[in-house]
Amino acid sequence: MRNCGGAEVTPEGKKLLSRFRTLEKELNKTSDALLQAWREEGANL
Repeated sequence: MRNCGGAEVTPEGKKLLSRFRTLEKELNKTSDALLQAWREEGANL
């Protein structure tokens, strides 16, 4: 795995990136669930 500068990503960086991606996926699931609930209740955004 390389960043745009061409340097190697450290193991710590890989862990943080993995954790960030996991959090991002969970946040997307949560926001999708909220949007769906609002749509079902007929609320306008």
